[in-house]
Amino acid sequence: MAAAERSTDLMMLRPGVHWLYEWMDEYGVERKNVPDVFKSAAAVARLSELISTYMEQRTTELACPTGAVVGGRTLDLASSYTCAEFTCLATRVDRAFLSIWHYFDSIVLAAPSSVDVLHALHNNPRKEREKSLIPRIADQVEFFTYLRSIGADKYIIFQDKEYSLCRDCHQKLSERLGLTAVVDRAARREIVARLELEAEVRNLREGTGSWVCEVTHEFLPETLGIWVRSQKRPVKWLVFEELINRGSRAFLEDLHQSEHLGLPLLQEVRTSLFREDPLRDKASVNDVALSLRLPFLEGLKAADIILLMQDERPSFERFQASVRRAIAEKVEKAGDVDPATIGESVMRDHIRPALAEIEQSMKSAKRAFAKKASAGIGLGAALVTAGLIAAIPVIIGAGVAAAATPLVDLKKLFDDQSSVESKDMYFLWNLGRQHWVNH
Repeated sequence: MAAAERSTDLMMLRPGVHWLYEWMDEYGVERKNVPDVFKSAAAVARLSELISTYMEQRTTELACPTGAVVGGRTLDLASSYTCAEFTCLATRVDRAFLSIWHYFDSIVLAAPSSVDVLHALHNNPRKEREKSLIPRIADQVEFFTYLRSIGADKYIIFQDKEYSLCRDCHQKLSERLGLTAVVDRAARREIVARLELEAEVRNLREGTGSWVCEVTHEFLPETLGIWVRSQKRPVKWLVFEELINRGSRAFLEDLHQSEHLGLPLLQEVRTSLFREDPLRDKASVNDVALSLRLPFLEGLKAADIILLMQDERPSFERFQASVRRAIAEKVEKAGDVDPATIGESVMRDHIRPALAEIEQSMKSAKRAFAKKASAGIGLGAALVTAGLIAAIPVIIGAGVAAAATPLVDLKKLFDDQSSVESKDMYFLWNLGRQHWVNH
């Protein structure tokens, strides 16, 4: 296909674009008025039209911005086996941002299923719509409103994961990608045996002949809900067999989207549950970036990161560029070292020393000024404690005579702080400082 022709079929996926946002904006939809908006035939027809258009556009060739990453199913904002409650969704967004913000610019996540909502609009009778669809849309409107309120929508590319596979294709693709839990029976038995010893299962009766089984294990970032067909309470091994079946299919969907969009995949499952990672001749910068963790920021919220990113944009961009350079340099010299080890060396040789230097510089400057200012005449201790920058114009404007030495020392403190703020790691230091002050 010629470049000119290809451009007409290529759709650039952009953050914050979703049929639900368009519908919310056109009709002023909020959580509290969703039932009233659904009383309008025009609003319901428009919702159906927006979803259909959204789905049609996704059948064209897709491209994502440079610097994006695909989120795995445990990070998606809509999934058949993760919790859809507001608190769990918000926690998922926090985990996503903590994993990517230092290196990547956006993340591809599955949101409310276009297929499911459209099917419900066209096929559910009115009473069924009021019972299930409208409350579900209201929950989704509330969460999408929250994403906008913290600025997270600017970094999320919404993209459904719809990837149907017959049994034969599932098997062939699993073989190609090395999903040992699918293609190797012995490996599968070992995984099930390990899960029986280590995982916890809670069975909840969903209906006649079906159970929802909640599975908790250290390799999972949150409790997963697995639907199992069984007339009686299912035994553990049956639950784990279904976990592997559903989990491997979800993993294939993640891999398919990653390959289709040409983006790296961020997987949260912290073990080789489905496959052994293939040996690499050389780790990529994306591999290292996804393995890099900043443990001293554990518990930080996406809203905190985004707010500081917006308020301190130049500082953030210097920080991100510095991390990218450090990773690229390490990868270039590392050979066949695994990504996690390279990430640890970036932390050890680049990030931690830079943070320590900033901390020491800030402490030394403040200590030196406090010592000299305490002996000065005119400014006094009140200037130090009442807000340095704001206090000077007030004092000078009122004609109060200030001793020259404290003013010179104060200017030096500001110069020193300005110098520190220009350092590559200042954004990270400032983010960590604010996090610990607030918690």
